[in-house]
Amino acid sequence: MKSEISDNDTYIDRNSRWLLPLLASFMLLSAPALIEIVGNESPIPVWVTSLFAAIGFGASGVFAMFTETFSAHVVRWLAEILAIAVLVGLFWKLFSAAA
Repeated sequence: MKSEISDNDTYIDRNSRWLLPLLASFMLLSAPALIEIVGNESPIPVWVTSLFAAIGFGASGVFAMFTETFSAHVVRWLAEILAIAVLVGLFWKLFSAAA
């Protein structure tokens, strides 16, 4: 279902449903590296930030499915390609290890 887009809507207004979780995921992924650059050891394990970033990426993809903009279509297309590449890589690893 397409929603009405007025002339006053900005890019962020139209795409904030999927952009905000995506931005939060990028921030979570970069946080441990930024903390190490400052010189402190990260108090949060990397796997925790990676887990929450993966959840954020998933939420971003789900919300992109319900957003009818060109950017959301591009993100969905890239997510499909990435999912297929990951599945091919997993199957390749599974069957090449068995041989």
